Amino acid sequence: MISEKDMETLIIADPEKYLGEAGLRLLSQQYHIGSYMFDLLFEDRHGAKLIVEIQKGPLDRNHTYKILDYYHEYKKNNPLDFIELLVIANKISDERKERLRDWGVSFREIPERVFVSDSDAINIIGPERIPDVAQHPTKSEKAIAGKSTTDTRQRRGDFAHKEGVIVQSAYLMRSGYDAAQIAAKLNIPLEKAKRYVAFLKNNRHPSVVEFFRGDAGSGR
Repeated sequence: MISEKDMETLIIADPEKYLGEAGLRLLSQQYHIGSYMFDLLFEDRHGAKLIVEIQKGPLDRNHTYKILDYYHEYKKNNPLDFIELLVIANKISDERKERLRDWGVSFREIPERVFVSDSDAINIIGPERIPDVAQHPTKSEKAIAGKSTTDTRQRRGDFAHKEGVIVQSAYLMRSGYDAAQIAAKLNIPLEKAKRYVAFLKNNRHPSVVEFFRGDAGSGR
């Protein structure tokens, strides 16, 4: 048997394998925000945050809905951050999948046997918790430095030179597309497109500002 904590530890050890995305950097484990605590907080290669909630066994109603609470509480405290949501469970019913898609929440169904077969890798990380960056930023940065799969220098490029759906949305926005049109064009949920649009409109990073001024080139 494998525990939910074991699943969490394995995901930390190899986020690309379990989360399906390269270049993720772990920021915090058991992250506290307001009255909530969620399992994992990552940052992707574009600087967006990824909230991950894990459930052993079938995804239940509680875990289906509470990730939205995490999103709203985190967004309230970090209004300029773009936030992605991901639920991982051993089994996800079609009904739950439909709910998550409608809300723009990503999900991955990973059978327990996959984690069991990889259980020998649990000791890669060790038993210690990653400190909460909100409470101990300096210690946390040191703790995660050796576990990051992303060289921070790679994230210093201009916004316009990065890849991914956020940047594709930005090009469409600059061409006059609204959230509904972006959702249809990129085949993503409308709620997710709305989050992209709000994030890009509110982001004051110089490279993003220059991009929308047209200073970042003529596009791809």
